[in-house]
Amino acid sequence: MTEKQMTLGRDFQPGVDRLEGWLLSEKLEDVRAYWDGHQCWTRGGNVIPLPERIRSELPQGVALDGGIFCGRGNFYEARSAVLHGRWTSRCQFWAYDMPDAAGTWAERIAAAGRVYSRVVGYRTFEGWEETNAWLDQIKGDQGEGIVARQPTAIGYTAGRTDNFIKIKERIL
Repeated sequence: MTEKQMTLGRDFQPGVDRLEGWLLSEKLEDVRAYWDGHQCWTRGGNVIPLPERIRSELPQGVALDGGIFCGRGNFYEARSAVLHGRWTSRCQFWAYDMPDAAGTWAERIAAAGRVYSRVVGYRTFEGWEETNAWLDQIKGDQGEGIVARQPTAIGYTAGRTDNFIKIKERIL
């Protein structure tokens, strides 16, 4: 598994991107990871030796795109776990896509939730006032931002895509 095989988002472009009806989830400040159904991989294609407590919860034979997340403001803890094996009880694998499932992202993330308990939640974009308020709350709690997903795009896209947009700053 390499970065080119994983879905990668792009930054929001004011005046270009329109998000009416898109689905929003928190952008976790994590170390990107891909569970192939048997082992976990970094974006660079290195195996992540997961502790048994995490490995035993992941679905065997089911691929999940996600990340190692240790809570808001704890990116370096996640990085230390992945790079140096310093796993703490806060470190978990969080899923934010199920690549082999059919359908839209909402259908794939729902399918992931049926086989794994730690999947990102989402809400529908209702406007910039609500989105900026949520972004302020996330960032105020040491979070990173928001991810927007195109609701009608079918299937998992490997590589950079316009169907996955990162929002890290307020949009006016």
